Amino acid sequence: MHYFTSSRSIKGSVNNSIFNTSSDFYIIRIMVDADSVKTDEAVVYKSIILSNNERTPQVIRNALLKFCIDDDPENYTLSHVLPDKEVILPMSANVYYAVNSVYDLNFLLRKKVQETTQSLLNELILKMSL
Repeated sequence: MHYFTSSRSIKGSVNNSIFNTSSDFYIIRIMVDADSVKTDEAVVYKSIILSNNERTPQVIRNALLKFCIDDDPENYTLSHVLPDKEVILPMSANVYYAVNSVYDLNFLLRKKVQETTQSLLNELILKMSL
């Protein structure tokens, strides 16, 4: 009798959000900022596979597909949520190598603030400080 075995074995320890197999991908959790998408007050996250060659726009595109959001990835930011802060990943980053895998691989997808909205906010802050 022949038994088929996988050529890959799970290496490293498994924590609640990361499965690192053969060091070529992670399984990450992505949440969408509640202000960006209507979620009925629920915290919803999706798990996606992050391969070692994906840049930020591709990861955002994959997350948008998972959340059934039809929008341009350029309209969003992707942040790695750490215990004491969020790290916004540049659009040119290779996300696999940019993350700190010591922490849970929790990410936040947030719609970018439009430049006109940001400039209006800056003007308002300036007026309030006078």
